[in-house]
Amino acid sequence: ANYFKIEFLEFAKNMFLPNFFVLLSTIVTVFVLYVRVLPKRLEFKLIKKEQISLKLFFLCIVFLFLFVISFFIGEIFNIKISFFALLWAGIFWLIILKIQGKKSIKILFEAPYGVLLFSFGLYMVVFALHKIGVSEILVKSYAFLMQDKSGIFGVALISAFGSSVFNNLPMVLIGDLALKEYFENFSFDSLMIYAHLLGVNIGPKLTPIGSLATLLWLGVLARKGINISFWQYCKFGFLITLPVLVFSLFALIV
Repeated sequence: ANYFKIEFLEFAKNMFLPNFFVLLSTIVTVFVLYVRVLPKRLEFKLIKKEQISLKLFFLCIVFLFLFVISFFIGEIFNIKISFFALLWAGIFWLIILKIQGKKSIKILFEAPYGVLLFSFGLYMVVFALHKIGVSEILVKSYAFLMQDKSGIFGVALISAFGSSVFNNLPMVLIGDLALKEYFENFSFDSLMIYAHLLGVNIGPKLTPIGSLATLLWLGVLARKGINISFWQYCKFGFLITLPVLVFSLFALIV
């Protein structure tokens, strides 16, 4: 959004309905897929009962509220969103440091830095692909697809499948570069930008390597003895992700 100079309020307004459709279609799709296999009654055996601090809970609620409000303030005073994101992350870590002490420092050493190196490597690969002309192929594909509004489905699918293979962060980069080149040679269409963003945010769930969050989540599950194979993940990833993406795109062109 920053790359194409889309303001925070404008972005929030245009993406509200697609986000609502994402939520609704996700609930319906997951319910249809799992309603027959999930037990009617769930029982949990808690090994240790943790005492929840109400003060900490309300502090987190207030913190999240101020975090979102700061984005709107940033737009008024022309301050980058990244500044507030870094600022609030630092403040929150200092609060946890005050409450948890050494445990908060331990988190820094337990962070999966290998995943970050993996992502950086993908960035380098995708940027190299851009240099050898892959973005030109994307531009030609966009030109072929964008005969009318329905072309955004193709744009989003390209971004989605690209994200599932290369990871969504590098795909954001190469997609932005290709769209910028497309707009320089053809007419500007903001729907393409939003379709690309939906593709790189929803599409990564097609495969485990699509997003860093998924890799981190699978890593945590593996440490707890829950192993999900690549193909098992992809099977459910395709069944859930593609319908959700299609419904969100319908909301975009309404």
